[in-house]
Amino acid sequence: MQHATIGRIVHVTFSDERLDKRSHQGAEGQSRTVPAIIVGVHSDECVNLQVFVDGRAGTLWLTSLTHKTVAPNGATFWEWPKVAEAPKPKKKAGAKKGDSG
Repeated sequence: MQHATIGRIVHVTFSDERLDKRSHQGAEGQSRTVPAIIVGVHSDECVNLQVFVDGRAGTLWLTSLTHKTVAPNGATFWEWPKVAEAPKPKKKAGAKKGDSG
């Protein structure tokens, strides 16, 4: 289990109700999920965040935001970024099985 600590990067997904083009979206059709950094910790499930929105000047703060696992259905929430799997190395052209080069 990951623990919420100041400085960690998380993802925020806005509810339809909080999704306001003036406050939470830069370009038309931008994702409802944006990066944020934890600036205050109430518990492992409740944090204060500074949100980063592409194409928007200014600062957006969210306070006492709950993790996806405890947020009410349909509410804005935060979650840990999904870890991408590393791509598998490609075989060199002409390499035979067992070649190290």
